[in-house]
Amino acid sequence: MRHWFASALAAALLLAGCEESDLCEGEPPYDGACVCDEYSGATAAEGFRDRDADGYGAETTGWWCGGGHATNADDCDDNDATAYPADRDGDGVEACPGATTEADCDDGDPAAYPGADEICDGIDNDCDGVMTDEEDEDGDGYPVCAGDCDDDDPLVTPGDEDGDGVSGCDDPADCDDTDPALTPFDDDGDGSSSCDGDCDDGDPALNTLDEDGDFDTTCEGDCDDADPTVESMDLDGDGFSTCDGDCDDTDDVLTLLDLDGDGYTPCDGDCNDFNDDVGPADLDGDGFSTCDGDCDDGDPTLFADTDVNPGWTRDCAPWLAADLTDAAWYGPWVGEPALVDDGTRLGLVYRTETGAGASAFGLYYTEDMSSWQDAGAPILEESGDPAAWDGRGLSSPQAVYDPLDGDHPYKLYFAATDPDAGTTEIGLAVSSDGLAWTPYDDPGAPGQTLRAIAVGGAGELDEVVAADPHVWIDGDDFSMLYLCSNTFAVGVCLATSEDRGYTWTKWDPAPGEGMDPEPLLIPGGPGEWDSLALGHPLWLDTGSGGVLLYGGLGDDGWASGVAHAPFGPAGGATRLDGVGAVLTAASLAGRWDDAGARAGAGREDGGTVEVFYGGTRVDGGVPLGEVTQVGRVVAERPDVLLSAPSDPHAMTTGDAVTFSGFALDDGPLDELLIVIASERDDAVMVTAYCDEGGDFSIEVPAGTFVDDPSPYLVTVSAYDAAGLAAVTSVTLDVSP
Repeated sequence: MRHWFASALAAALLLAGCEESDLCEGEPPYDGACVCDEYSGATAAEGFRDRDADGYGAETTGWWCGGGHATNADDCDDNDATAYPADRDGDGVEACPGATTEADCDDGDPAAYPGADEICDGIDNDCDGVMTDEEDEDGDGYPVCAGDCDDDDPLVTPGDEDGDGVSGCDDPADCDDTDPALTPFDDDGDGSSSCDGDCDDGDPALNTLDEDGDFDTTCEGDCDDADPTVESMDLDGDGFSTCDGDCDDTDDVLTLLDLDGDGYTPCDGDCNDFNDDVGPADLDGDGFSTCDGDCDDGDPTLFADTDVNPGWTRDCAPWLAADLTDAAWYGPWVGEPALVDDGTRLGLVYRTETGAGASAFGLYYTEDMSSWQDAGAPILEESGDPAAWDGRGLSSPQAVYDPLDGDHPYKLYFAATDPDAGTTEIGLAVSSDGLAWTPYDDPGAPGQTLRAIAVGGAGELDEVVAADPHVWIDGDDFSMLYLCSNTFAVGVCLATSEDRGYTWTKWDPAPGEGMDPEPLLIPGGPGEWDSLALGHPLWLDTGSGGVLLYGGLGDDGWASGVAHAPFGPAGGATRLDGVGAVLTAASLAGRWDDAGARAGAGREDGGTVEVFYGGTRVDGGVPLGEVTQVGRVVAERPDVLLSAPSDPHAMTTGDAVTFSGFALDDGPLDELLIVIASERDDAVMVTAYCDEGGDFSIEVPAGTFVDDPSPYLVTVSAYDAAGLAAVTSVTLDVSP
């Protein structure tokens, strides 16, 4: 029992403080902290302490219980079991330095020792503690020294990761080394690779090059990369690109949709895709579609002609058409329009030929200014009486409304021909309601129509013809312009009436001098647009001054022009130099008015001037060889403001005067003609054009205005391309 206890005690002491690595103290046998006796089982030995148990000790010697010691003291680092004076890896360098040699930095790796060549293997081969370009910063398995061209991006390596024959570090580089379909090679030779975005590197027509600079490539759908106007982008958001056929990708109205189902889209030229009656087709072969202004694509004579006379907007179709079918009482001649307005009803009287070939007057009228009615039969016909002065050829109707005449408030003046004498004179018909008309009986020749203007005596200007009356009323004053002619000369004459239009006095400011009666106008010289004849004068009161429109016949047929009459017709009318016809035949052959145009009636409403005219075209298939119909043109009259001189202007006789101001018009301002005229001397007329801004400044030279006596009126008129005028005036107070 005692023996077991002693053995247990010895073991406990050994476990408590006598380990193999402990140095024994004292002389043997040892006691205390380290006991080496028969009970410990350890054998004490003398040697050097070997902390790292590598078989080499340090310079501490003593007695040791058990292991933990070595027989030498050559260990250079007794805390590192790999560092001892031996060459474990066979690279010729020991782990412990010698007197003249460095220690092996890794004696377990024969590739690492002092003096070794540094290679790219992730090891400090020469043991200098520096790993140049051998770190793998992005963890892709490739350090810089192994060719990694971007050690911050693990997707870029020198290896061909996707097996497409090129790596991310090649030149050119693979843009995506995880996708073998993306390479930097231009296989189809179109200048673009799949890495550049080439959507099909087997088709040179598909690439990422924007050849036409429209910011769209063939890979993005550009169907024509040579044309910058064609691309796949839908710029206007209408659902179609130019590659889809969109004809204007800046306008979402122009699309490939046929909304009205007429077979045409806006891109086909359909100008109104909400109306199947309007489209780009030319059904009647006149060269125009309804989208081009053809108002009736079943009639080749009806189409727009807007450029023929600047300033006027011309209706496409006749306002009042002729009847070429003989279904109505009137035939192919419907012209010479006249207006009569009583405030509640507007009537349009026109001349025509009946089915029997006789001349007559018809009437259209409206009471709501929108729907028009035909009176249904002639309101006046030629009598056919060879003994009557008006037996043949009624023409040029002119109607007025006179509310101050209780018996005959409606008066109709007209021209007719004496079949026997061959003279043409102006007669009168009357009406109480404007619908039913009868010739006015001549008080001096019962049974005959009153001649309002009879032809003159032998040698007088109106010896043969007094025709084409135009009558207007200003309060109690009646005025008439008419055509006056003998066998040698023709002109436009003036007459006035003081008994409400029954008897008339011919205007002649100087009887016995020149021509009697004195004409306001005569035809132009050779080559002028009105050189052959005159007719159909029209005094158009525009509110700011009147305009004298008149018909003229020249080498190009009938047209209408303008004469300057700022003081009214009685003040004289003057042809404007350089101003030709303002209303002519259509410029496009085949239109219903391509052979002539003569103004017949006109009116102004708030600056808008409306003129009705007779338009003619040649047609050998009708009895008279031509078709005449009533057309309409509309224009805006200009405005003029005089800034200098002030009114009245005091001056010394013979002084120069500068007139300045500006004019406004809806047409080109540089076409506005400024006319300075004097009421004292109709020969005083100075003209100039506005500049592009509408400004004008005209110096009337010295010696123009004289004391004759003073004061007197000078007008400043602005004429536009339509022949319409605005007039202002200034009084000159001339002193000697």
